[in-house]
Amino acid sequence: PLSTLGGGQQAAVTDPGRRRQPPSASQTVLYAGKLASHKGIRLLLDGWREASASVPHLELVVVGDGPLHSELTNEAFDRVRFLGWADSESVQAMMLAARALVVPSRWYEVVGRVALEAFAAGLPVLASDIGGLGEVVGELGPECLVASDDRDPAIYRAPGKNFSWHLSQAATISPPFSSRPSTLLARTASI
Repeated sequence: PLSTLGGGQQAAVTDPGRRRQPPSASQTVLYAGKLASHKGIRLLLDGWREASASVPHLELVVVGDGPLHSELTNEAFDRVRFLGWADSESVQAMMLAARALVVPSRWYEVVGRVALEAFAAGLPVLASDIGGLGEVVGELGPECLVASDDRDPAIYRAPGKNFSWHLSQAATISPPFSSRPSTLLARTASI
């Protein structure tokens, strides 16, 4: 099937198959993307670090490679697994088994293809509120979005406004989903 993107562009998103269990039965929060600063991976990991004590039953699985790979994999994070690059079939299988996908992009994406793939897999998406990605995910509800103004680090520590808060709420979230990298992670526990 084709999905219409911004500017009338279309992208094929394949049906990944059926989920064996609802997202809420999973203990895995998934990030699938390039390990680069513009993708917000550092914001996500900082939020995870802040929120991890409030979601001790969840694990963050990071799929992807990029310029920050060595730096990030050499740091210590509780319950974070770096898998490196994976083919699309493997990522789809992980989406079918995950609790939520987090897309903390700091870049104005037309629409993150990974978000469309997650929707096809029936997977809740927690994303930054900028660009086409914010518009598409925002249709699910404001609780699925995290403010993207990362110029002020304090915003990532403010309850209800940051990725760590959303991540800590991840145990209770249900579609529609939540916001902010740590905010998204917190919300992922509630999914």
